[in-house]
Amino acid sequence: MKPCDCISIEEATTLLNEQGISFNETSLRVSPGVVILTMGPASLRIPMHRFKLLAKWYLEDQIKRK
Repeated sequence: MKPCDCISIEEATTLLNEQGISFNETSLRVSPGVVILTMGPASLRIPMHRFKLLAKWYLEDQIKRK
């Protein structure tokens, strides 16, 4: 199951191996309906559908083929 497929907190806690990832003071957590990005003292809640669109754009190949 992908984190973006979680509908309820029960799914997130029981079906995901991990609910988030962190490096030092930077973390990314999944909660139903939102992705929470924390960098030091600041936190940003991004709706899951918006985060998925941003991540898809970021990960897709941007080189134009001729």
